[in-house]
Amino acid sequence: MTLTRPASVTDAFLQQLVSRVPSTAGGPWKLTEVYTGEVLVELPQSTPADIEQAFVKARAAQAEWSQWPLAKRLRVFKKAHALFVRNAHKTADLIQVESGKNRRMAIEESCDPPMVMSHYIKHAPRLLAPKKVGGPVPFLTTSTAIRQPKGVVGVIAPWNFPFATGISDAVTALIAGNGVVLKPDNKTALSPLWGISMLEEAGLPKACSRSSAARGPTSGRRSSTTPTTSCSPAPPRPVASSASGPGATSSAPASSSAARTR
Repeated sequence: MTLTRPASVTDAFLQQLVSRVPSTAGGPWKLTEVYTGEVLVELPQSTPADIEQAFVKARAAQAEWSQWPLAKRLRVFKKAHALFVRNAHKTADLIQVESGKNRRMAIEESCDPPMVMSHYIKHAPRLLAPKKVGGPVPFLTTSTAIRQPKGVVGVIAPWNFPFATGISDAVTALIAGNGVVLKPDNKTALSPLWGISMLEEAGLPKACSRSSAARGPTSGRRSSTTPTTSCSPAPPRPVASSASGPGATSSAPASSSAARTR
C-alpha cells in the first residue's frame, strides 16, 4: 500500500507555518514525514539572539494585551474555540504527519485546546476576580487578593503531545493576560505553529504569542533565563502583609496575585 500525504498538508501551508519562526542564522532542521521519511519542510532554527527578540516583542505586545478587559480577551477565545473545532481534521492531519499517531489519537489531541478554552471561558471570570480574605488583625481588617498577569510565559512543548500541551498551556497564560513564547520540539513543530496561527486569526494580537525553534541546549538555556510561571490560573493566594491600616499593600513576586490590606 502506498502512503500519501493528506491533501490538506500542502507545501504552501507548511511554508506558511514555518515562516512564523524567527531565524537570522543557523542551518534549518529537516522535518520529515513519519510514515514515509519524506522531507516535509525545512524548519528554520532560532539563534539565542532570535529567542531574546521573541521575548522582547512578546513583552511589548503583552503590555497592551494585559490592559484588555477580561471579557474582551475571552471574546477572542470564543472565536478561537469555533476555529479549532472547525479545523479539527486539518489539525489531526498535521499531528499524524509529524508524530505518526493513529487517527483516533490525533483527533483526541486536537480536542484538548478547545476543551481548555471552554473551561476557562466559563470559569476565568471567577478565578481571576478579586477575592476578599481575612486580614492581619481578625475582625478588624480584611485583605483583597488581586490577580495580576506575570508578564511573558515560556512554554516548551514536548514531541509526544505538541498541540495539546503547547497550545493548552499557552491558552491559560494568555487568558490571564500574559504573553507567551512557545518553543515546540523540532520534530513536531507544525501543529503548535498552526495553533498559534488560529489564535491570531481569532483576534489575538500578533507578537503576543511568539514561537521559536531550536535544539534543546540553545532554546532551553535562553528561555530559562527569563521569568516563567505555571500557565494555569490557580485560585488566588493571599499574601501575608506586615503593613496595616487603610491602603496598605503587599506585592507577590512568586505569584500572580497581590494582597491589599485595609
